[in-house]
Amino acid sequence: MTRTTTSLLLSTAVLAATIGNAGATEFSANVGVGAAHIQNHVKGEDDKNQIFPYAELQYGMVTLNPDGLGLTTSLTPTSALSFVLKLRESSFDESDNKVLSKLTKRDDTGELMVNWVQMTPWADVSAFVSTDLMDKHGGYELGFGVSRQIPMLGGVFIPQAGIQYQSEKLVDYYYGVSQGESSSTIGAYDGKGSMTANASLTHIYKLSGGWHTATAMAYNYLGEGISDSSIVERDGYWMGSVSVFYQF
Repeated sequence: MTRTTTSLLLSTAVLAATIGNAGATEFSANVGVGAAHIQNHVKGEDDKNQIFPYAELQYGMVTLNPDGLGLTTSLTPTSALSFVLKLRESSFDESDNKVLSKLTKRDDTGELMVNWVQMTPWADVSAFVSTDLMDKHGGYELGFGVSRQIPMLGGVFIPQAGIQYQSEKLVDYYYGVSQGESSSTIGAYDGKGSMTANASLTHIYKLSGGWHTATAMAYNYLGEGISDSSIVERDGYWMGSVSVFYQF
């Protein structure tokens, strides 16, 4: 997985909601628990069913959430820029994946992401660039997304769609297979840059007081640069989560 499960809560929408508060000194927090199902896309990996804690803390310009540690500043009353230290997870767990046991370990890595969000009357638009800080994959990712908050059914629906480009070095590190790693069932593969895409729908419902529920479904398209790899089973995968959290 390239992002944590709780990212289904749509960090872009959360960032958009902080515009105008980025310079404030008040402390705010969302704390809760959720359950998620993630379809596998790498050979030898099982679908994942997870129970996860969720916490998002904000004090002034600083935010800590499952996406990482971020610093957000308002550019205008309707736009913001954030700098986020985040974790990119390995594409598979070599410790219990018998199908890919010959492959060398693909390490998690820390990345710096710069994310820009612009609120408009019709949607929130975002763009980001993320680069490796620990010299693991040595690549980068670019992305563009659109989301909208729609009051409906006693809560807020947040549809979101995005496209991304993962560089050749990034794809080759996590999905490439060298000649020495190849076998009769896993062929050698030189990773190439890949255009990926994702779409999601989240509904946030206020129960009472500070209590909320969040239900999310998302589909991630991997792009040919990733799906052509001999270790990849399918060209896209589904994720879903249900969470309960308290907003302080």
